[in-house]
Amino acid sequence: MPCSPPRPSTSSIDWLYSGIPMRFPNIKICMSEGGIGWVGAVIDRIDHLNVRQEEVGPPPIEEYATSEVFRRNFWFCALDDPTGFLTRDVIGVDNILVESDYPHSDSTCPTPRTSLRKHLAGVPREEQRKMLLGERGQALRHPVPPEPLP
Repeated sequence: MPCSPPRPSTSSIDWLYSGIPMRFPNIKICMSEGGIGWVGAVIDRIDHLNVRQEEVGPPPIEEYATSEVFRRNFWFCALDDPTGFLTRDVIGVDNILVESDYPHSDSTCPTPRTSLRKHLAGVPREEQRKMLLGERGQALRHPVPPEPLP
């Protein structure tokens, strides 16, 4: 039986509920090679659980996992995610990074620009720029080109 890698949703939830993002509010956790289609559903679930927690009583710790903490500390990488890009307003444009990867079955290589042009056709240029170059350039001190997609 083939072995599959951990699901990014499970890994991100483990990180979130470990308390590490609350103890280290400046930590940056990047979930790569997992797409972004699942992120909006996780955010919905976190918000739902917190509403239920408020109904049944105070949480056991002062600061607990919220979708705001999730957005503050996590970045998610998109490969070929047409549905995921449609939920960018839920995820947060600043939390999405585009990756192309090397040639294998789960990449857009050797033609990542073709795929991105198709998926980002209706996305405003500033949002495209943020997803293609934004936080990555700042975090890695990488020079940001003036225009992401010609």
